[in-house]
Amino acid sequence: MPHVLLALGSNLGDRAATLDRALAALAVEHGITLVRRSQAIETAAIGGPTAQLPYLNAAAVVETSLAPQDLLDRLLQIESALGRVRHQHWGPRTIDLDLLLYDDLVVETPQLVIPHPRMAYRRFVLEPAAEIAGSWRHPRLGWTIDELLAHARTEVPSVEIVGCDQKLVDRVAHEVARRSGLRVISGPSGRAAGTPVEFVAQLAQGNEAIPHSPKLLVMIDRKHETGRRAPCPIVELTGDNVPALCDEIVAAIAAIET
Repeated sequence: MPHVLLALGSNLGDRAATLDRALAALAVEHGITLVRRSQAIETAAIGGPTAQLPYLNAAAVVETSLAPQDLLDRLLQIESALGRVRHQHWGPRTIDLDLLLYDDLVVETPQLVIPHPRMAYRRFVLEPAAEIAGSWRHPRLGWTIDELLAHARTEVPSVEIVGCDQKLVDRVAHEVARRSGLRVISGPSGRAAGTPVEFVAQLAQGNEAIPHSPKLLVMIDRKHETGRRAPCPIVELTGDNVPALCDEIVAAIAAIET
């Protein structure tokens, strides 16, 4: 049966108990066998609404006879049963279950993208994943999870800015470059990531393209998870190991009239 890597996170209620309940629910699902789980790690909330509580994050490997979309549907059902309510983009949640890898499968539909499109940038995903699946290889990037984590721990600054509004991505990229001293080395150019198309700009110290994953991923959007337009960009910053760079980006976005 296929092996699948999952990420789990919680920052509301009894976080450890919720992670345990989610894993227990997975273990009794027909067609899913829990193989191993990582230890939970606590991390600060990154991006989204301010003043969020810290997260507990973990990873799990399962075997499954379910097709990817069917597995995703089960994960969403478990989230709902454990009290997950989707009312705020990148907001706090009782439980978050993400499908990271499904063997070496690559899937891109409006409902599901595998590998998870942001797993390579997120230390809070990579650290527990490396504990139990460090040798697993990202089928798009060709790097193992151990290698992606080692890259995430380096100090070389590089940034990828992603959003569905091409003009906004371009304005943010150039304002970040002006403030940080980084160079815009590509974009914003469109890439498919389900629906709608995302626009991507990359910044780095030199002229070379970012090797597979940037130090810092900036997701900018103008819509809440409910679909309502936000009065200003909603921002998710992934890369808490470069706090000075995070501060520059926050300042750059704040300086842009929206």
